[in-house]
Amino acid sequence: MSSLIEGELAAPQAHVTADHVSIRGLCLPLDRLVDPACLQREAVAALKREFAAAQPFPHLVLDDLFDARLLRLVAEEFDLLADSRWRHSQDGLHEVTVRSLPHTRLGRAAELYFATLHAGWFVDFLQEVSGVDGLIADVHLWNGGFHQVRNGGRFRIHTDFNKHPHTRLDNELVLITYLNPDWQGSWGGALELWRAAPRECVRRIEPLFGRTVLMRHSDASFHGHPVPLQMPAGGVRRSVAAYFYSNRGDHHDVAPHPTQFMDRSVVRALRIAAREVVPPIVWKGVKRLVGR
Repeated sequence: MSSLIEGELAAPQAHVTADHVSIRGLCLPLDRLVDPACLQREAVAALKREFAAAQPFPHLVLDDLFDARLLRLVAEEFDLLADSRWRHSQDGLHEVTVRSLPHTRLGRAAELYFATLHAGWFVDFLQEVSGVDGLIADVHLWNGGFHQVRNGGRFRIHTDFNKHPHTRLDNELVLITYLNPDWQGSWGGALELWRAAPRECVRRIEPLFGRTVLMRHSDASFHGHPVPLQMPAGGVRRSVAAYFYSNRGDHHDVAPHPTQFMDRSVVRALRIAAREVVPPIVWKGVKRLVGR
């Protein structure tokens, strides 16, 4: 890759002048927002091998990739976002989550985090690690941005949407960073990576503070956190996410589809069977109850 020079990915030259940015009184060195060790040529090559070999589909789990001080500032900004800038996803069956709306002006720390992800040198890093050329960042954060789940919430096992809702670019990667200090596994909420055949969970990833997960999208990239959260009162599972796309000519004729749940076909069959035996007035009441 052309940006690999001097044994390191070509990041901005902030490290030469020791540039910093101050957010809410905290001074952050710009050349340390991403762990420099991960950008070394040998490290990138090792990450590429790990990503390609991961099961049940290509992915990486990286702890402390981003400056912890920046991430703590990002976590503070969830509570500063206006209620009108959140989208609630509740179908009563598969998903109970809350996400920031696209085109939302986030806090200064979050803007710096996402600006780092969308910088050319970081996109080059993702290209090199994933083997996906021509990655395109989505600065408007459709389906990305702030994600949070409160008690009882979950996101059942699924594959993501396959195309950007407006540009129709192909969804290639999602990068998620978790913001949950003092996380307890007993609360539920671990990210599960599943194999479709045989249907089984292959890996569980606890959403620990500072942990970043990079996942390749495909029709077989089944993942989610299906166990309803059982946290202390007021607890919330938080993360920030960004999607990356490509313009692959071989996928231009593929129809766009939304999130696809692993159990959708089974659920649909049960609903059809239920509708045959349940009185219409009761059926309408059930649909209103679950929001379907």
